Amino acid sequence: MSAFDAFVRSAPLALLGSVSARVHEVTTVDEIVRRPLPVSRRIGFVQARGGAGASSTAGYVAALLARRRPGLVLGVDASRG
Repeated sequence: MSAFDAFVRSAPLALLGSVSARVHEVTTVDEIVRRPLPVSRRIGFVQARGGAGASSTAGYVAALLARRRPGLVLGVDASRG
């Protein structure tokens, strides 16, 4: 048997693998995707000087997240002014 014949015979298994292995892989990926995410995410905005619009941008982003997420969103403005 030539190397080409061996390649042709092994190509479907190499490309597709066994059906049970693919089903297991898809099931595992599905379980990972359906796991709940941690509830704490932080997004920070930094500005070089006052009046650059970081507070406004943070407010707009918080409002956008509040509309798109089912849970609560907390916005904290820690600027001096």
